Amino acid sequence: MLLRGAHLPSPLLSFLEIFGERGAIHEQAYVDNLKACGLDTVCIEGVDITASTAEQTLNAMRAGVPIVVQDALKNGRWSGRADILRRVEIPSGLGSWSYEMSIRNLLAKPEGTVLQLCLYSDLHC
Repeated sequence: MLLRGAHLPSPLLSFLEIFGERGAIHEQAYVDNLKACGLDTVCIEGVDITASTAEQTLNAMRAGVPIVVQDALKNGRWSGRADILRRVEIPSGLGSWSYEMSIRNLLAKPEGTVLQLCLYSDLHC
């Protein structure tokens, strides 16, 4: 597991940068494909998780938007951004629908992805 601020050997750092760039390209291609299939999308801009971005996400979910990209989820001191929320027709507190999340850019840490999915699932309940 990589620690924030840790010094990495140059080849490893270069590999992680390339992997991250390719992950971002893959994620954008996936979103473009969803749009091409006619699914309306809302993108929550920025990288921070603020009261505003969390409210934008919740408003999009309450409205039943089919795809929410870069959602901002917040509950108390826990927060996160999943890559994509996709509406599914399973009842929840939102109505006759709920959302499944997808993390398209794994960034070389599958164990971190499992933790992210568990946390984000709990945040949007």
